[in-house]
Amino acid sequence: MKKFLILIMLISSLISCKSKPLVINEETKFDSKSAEMSSIQKKFNTIKKEIENIYLKDTSRIELYIQIDENGTIKRVSNYNNSTESFYASYNIIRNKSGEIIYIQESPSSESGDWNLDYDSYFDDNGNLIAFVRTCSFFSGENDEIIRERSQYFYDSKYNLIKKTYEIKDKNNKPLDVKKCTIEYRFSYTIYTTSKEYLNKHKFN
Repeated sequence: MKKFLILIMLISSLISCKSKPLVINEETKFDSKSAEMSSIQKKFNTIKKEIENIYLKDTSRIELYIQIDENGTIKRVSNYNNSTESFYASYNIIRNKSGEIIYIQESPSSESGDWNLDYDSYFDDNGNLIAFVRTCSFFSGENDEIIRERSQYFYDSKYNLIKKTYEIKDKNNKPLDVKKCTIEYRFSYTIYTTSKEYLNKHKFN
């Protein structure tokens, strides 16, 4: 099963964005009570709603990409149905009407089909990260019950982490006690503070 290098950027309002990143468990929650939180939450909700509307009504604005292997170039495709059967990851990119990237979804591929994983980065109109959301659903237990994890990270204008939320639920959307769950599918990932940084670290073609 594929492994991803772990580098979770968790930065409090007292730590510079150039500081060494801190590693933290998914289920950890954090809230700095930042004065900017209300404004950031509003921006996030606006962008999230725009993304949802594009998925529902204007899919032509979604750029689709696939990455064949871990070190390979990421190529644009017209749709995933015509792509190779096996690939390392897929990517969805959405831009605003000025051409600035406001959303990137990275979805590693599960060869076993036992898990589904999305890393969603939301950027403002200047390409600065507002929020990062990790969503993972997987089969767990003797009855192959479906469990869903969701972690959300919110950042201020200086790329300081000001809030992190976490939830874990069953297939009926009922909250679970994470201490009683067997978590088998946590892979490593990186949170990029700007869309430019994201593109520089990936080989989009």
